[in-house]
Amino acid sequence: MKAVLRFVFWLIICELVVIVQFFIIDFFPYPFNLINFIFVFLFLLFIFTTVVKTIWLIIPISLILESFSSSFFAAGSLAFFFSLLIVGFLLFKFFTSHSGFVVLLSSTLGMILFHVFYFLFSNAINVAQKKDFLWPVGDFFKESAWEISFTSLFITTIYVLLLKFNRRFNPSYIYKNEKK
Repeated sequence: MKAVLRFVFWLIICELVVIVQFFIIDFFPYPFNLINFIFVFLFLLFIFTTVVKTIWLIIPISLILESFSSSFFAAGSLAFFFSLLIVGFLLFKFFTSHSGFVVLLSSTLGMILFHVFYFLFSNAINVAQKKDFLWPVGDFFKESAWEISFTSLFITTIYVLLLKFNRRFNPSYIYKNEKK
């Protein structure tokens, strides 16, 4: 019963994340509506929990998102999966300090990888169907630059604010215990 409740809880969380993404797209003004909240949620989950949980959460979020997407099926899902898999590997194998700069760097890299993978998968599906490229390369990445920068800055801001409340990454409790 506990496993079923945990599954339902995470399914509701996944649905709420997608709803928040749609809310941001519809109700925020132009440059701020480009914040990719799904990537923000999954990236912060990578930092604060295990990699396995985050990888498994990509599946229901992607399925919910793909049901409302007008792009090719699985292009966005595969882009999320591979970009977060690479960023998760880099976060836990190379960038182990989890400082604000590392979070900014890895989130920017993750968003760039997401857009590169999305561009490649969408155009590969288009070429397989014997159609022209979906987007010209220059226009696609020029439009994506706003999303990359705003999402990376949003992730870094949230991370720095959460550091004040989370004891796991906040070393201040070590110094308080030494003074006693």
